[in-house]
Amino acid sequence: MKKHYFLFILFMSLCNGYAQELIQEAEVSKAYVGNGEEWQNTSFKTPVTIFSNRLGFLKISGAEFLIDLSGDKAKLEANTAYETAELTNQELVSSKSEKNGLVSTTYKGKLVFKTFDGVYAPDVTVVYTINQADILRLKINNFKNSKQYILDLEVK
Repeated sequence: MKKHYFLFILFMSLCNGYAQELIQEAEVSKAYVGNGEEWQNTSFKTPVTIFSNRLGFLKISGAEFLIDLSGDKAKLEANTAYETAELTNQELVSSKSEKNGLVSTTYKGKLVFKTFDGVYAPDVTVVYTINQADILRLKINNFKNSKQYILDLEVK
């Protein structure tokens, strides 16, 4: 009986430690909005906080930015439960190592906005620019309204 208990505990500790990836919290230091080939510097009155990891997890907090990203389709309000969006059904599309040591990974999925009116979930692609363990930049492309954003991140 003791052997079975020991094996069970050993198995659970191995499974628990293997699948976890740390989630990085960062704030947007610079933001750029683009339509086609033209990019413009933009800023937001309220801070935009990004929770992400190298495996494609993404949660964005900041009602003003998310309303702009959704093209005013997501009814969000700052300092409430309705001020976040999360990437779901993410699928790795590509991963590329660059000469300077950075890695670019591209995920596609649905960015789910929980709104007062229900749920708004456009298809998006997100390109993560990663330096070792830190995510330095995100490029988000919303296919429903053709809006693109580049977000430079400052790790907290």
